[in-house]
Amino acid sequence: MHRLSLLSALRPHSTRRFATEARLTSDHVRIVEVGPRDGLQNEKKSISLETKLQLISKLAKTGVTTIEAGSFVPAKWVPQMASTAEICEHLLQTPPQSQNEIAYNYLVPNVKGLEGLIKVMDSTGASASTEGTKTKSPTTTEISLFAAATEAFSKANTNCTIQESLDRIRPIVALAKTKDIRVRGYVSVALGCPYEGPDVSPSKVADITATLLEMGADEVSVADTTGMGTAPRTMELLQALKAAGIANTDLALHFHDTYGQALVNTIVGLEHGVRIFDSSVGGLGGCPYSKGATGNVSTEDLVHTIHGLGMHTGIDLEEMSRIGSWISDELGRPNESRAGKATSIKSSRLSLRPRVTPKGQMLPLPGSTSSTWVRFRVHLGALFHGADPQVCLINNVLYVIILSAALDLVGPNVPKGVVLLADVIPSFGAKLVAPYFIQAVPYSVRIVICVAFSALGMLVVALSPAYVDGGTISSKLAGIVLASLSSGIGELSFVGLTHFYGPFSLAAWGSGTGAAGLVGAGAYALATTSLGLEVKTTLMTSAFLPAVLAVSFFFILPRSRIRSGHAGSGDEEGHAGNGALSDDPDEREGLLGSSIHSAGSLKVAHRGRGWQSLKANLHHARGLFFPFMLPLLLVYIAEYTINQGVSPTLLFPLKETPFAHYRAFYPAYNAIYQVGVFISRSSTPFFRIHNLYLPSLLQIVNLIVLTMHSLFNFLPNVCLVFIVVFWEGLLGGLVYVNTFAEIGDRVPREDREFSLSATTVSDSGGICIAGFLGMVFEVWLCDWQVSHGRDFCRRT
Repeated sequence: MHRLSLLSALRPHSTRRFATEARLTSDHVRIVEVGPRDGLQNEKKSISLETKLQLISKLAKTGVTTIEAGSFVPAKWVPQMASTAEICEHLLQTPPQSQNEIAYNYLVPNVKGLEGLIKVMDSTGASASTEGTKTKSPTTTEISLFAAATEAFSKANTNCTIQESLDRIRPIVALAKTKDIRVRGYVSVALGCPYEGPDVSPSKVADITATLLEMGADEVSVADTTGMGTAPRTMELLQALKAAGIANTDLALHFHDTYGQALVNTIVGLEHGVRIFDSSVGGLGGCPYSKGATGNVSTEDLVHTIHGLGMHTGIDLEEMSRIGSWISDELGRPNESRAGKATSIKSSRLSLRPRVTPKGQMLPLPGSTSSTWVRFRVHLGALFHGADPQVCLINNVLYVIILSAALDLVGPNVPKGVVLLADVIPSFGAKLVAPYFIQAVPYSVRIVICVAFSALGMLVVALSPAYVDGGTISSKLAGIVLASLSSGIGELSFVGLTHFYGPFSLAAWGSGTGAAGLVGAGAYALATTSLGLEVKTTLMTSAFLPAVLAVSFFFILPRSRIRSGHAGSGDEEGHAGNGALSDDPDEREGLLGSSIHSAGSLKVAHRGRGWQSLKANLHHARGLFFPFMLPLLLVYIAEYTINQGVSPTLLFPLKETPFAHYRAFYPAYNAIYQVGVFISRSSTPFFRIHNLYLPSLLQIVNLIVLTMHSLFNFLPNVCLVFIVVFWEGLLGGLVYVNTFAEIGDRVPREDREFSLSATTVSDSGGICIAGFLGMVFEVWLCDWQVSHGRDFCRRT
């Protein structure tokens, strides 16, 4: 107790004053909303960046003054926090409208975490405190850091002793003070440890709290991380804190409701004079390093209790309850707030009463800012902000044109899978190898290569003699190979580029690639079937399309983000900045480590050289296989086996169809398929799926159904085939775009560019496999049909 008595003497209550103290009165309680960070960090279901931003925006309108917005921690340990940098950037540039100033707090585990925050602040030109304007609400940016009250938890959580963790915290506080960033400390497991049990020393907690305050922390939140706290032990802890000379104005209390004691302990804290409490909307939360610890005390329950005691918080309980219900539904979990559920039920009953429009006020008209259509238009406009869909369209359109022309290029007697393989194997090779070194090649150089290869390839294909004129297919295949290399390099480059352009650029990529299929297949069918143009003329015209790619990249696409490393890169080529990760594969210093290692990190890959760099990327690629690569591989095997092996045999007597020639079936099926692909690839701003395997399995069902029809001819007319082919396109596009959207949500920011590029190998790999299967399927099915009196597949 000697140390505590000394601290009490050195730090009398009257000598410490902080910004928060001026806002506290005997009947006002400040609530720190921790839902977006502490509440979401342990959720199993992947949460999109858009949902997180929506949650923060909604909370900002409730009257809260402090919101934990995220955590600059390695996402391999806390994956839900992978999008914190994007959240921070958004809040600095376009903070949600609110009636009061809001402090947005970010957990930083080490100096590198704080440097990450400062980097975002510098890139946006924002300071730690911004005054409000007519269009922006006033905000401050704060950090929080933490130590543990027991050695066992400190070792498990941060891989260091308590004293070592405090030593690491000191430079974080010092750096924050140079940037005028307010610092909040946490003391975890203050009332119970999952390793050492409930008997945590109050004097030890007080000692750590005092140390944090002496370092310069502006406030310390003492946390019952496991929810083991009881009223008597909470009072004992508060008395120890008081004896250490720690003022209530420097304290916050953070309770979990694991054993239903959070509100009881809150009242103890209120009686002791504490006026700052942490809580989470809907009772979200739980510590990922404390097994069995359930959610924080819900904000709704806490507000209801405090208001019931005649005190005030400035928070709108009804609005907070609506948010609790909404976020619980979004996460697919029950709402843990009893007061929130009761308030929502009460509000819903009141909402059933007839709505009276105030005199002189009209309901929203179409086109007003509150109408659904306007919100839709804004959302759609945001889809293409900072991303150029025509880049994606042109990169893929030649690939689609070649596939649509397969029958015209090789004739009815050569399996169309030959064209598919020539169109995809070079692309597959590029996607398989290039992600591990292509970051060293500037995007501008890549564009020049893509334009040259694709234009030259299409010219070779167009100028080669047609099969009806006695020409061989070898020269055509050589041209297709060149165009395929261009497509592969372009796709992995452009999907990697989406990393730099915010949450909607991936949707723009999906829309662009979907439109490529629609435009390519539709234009070829229109030109050769409806307009009667020669195949050579159509292909020659398409050879000039790559020029649009160059114009789009060099003159239309905003390239400042690539040059500035806006998304965590340091130069035009997207290289990651220095310092966030360790090169030592055996080093693991935990969340408070000053040097953090992630074996698969893109930063290691960029910084490393030779074999070490390759090993790091290969290690990371293995972790992408089952959640992302495999479902994408399966869906592409199924759909391209349909397109190249089964579709050429899905033929009906011409008099029963809208076609004049049998060759018209194939490009028509391809065009209908591409319509489905376009629709589903454009869907992510409005519709998301997280189970990628379900549509992949449904695609296999499509393959089985269409194969059985080719054999047994049970579908009565071609329109039913059109429907199945359209459904096939929907499923394929859905898996494609949602795979990359899930990577954007679930993969750490520093690993995202590599992950997006590396995963593109799955679609090409699936198409390669489908190419071989397609050749077998087409020959087998056509021979079967001919032997059973249906020789349509031999006609043109």
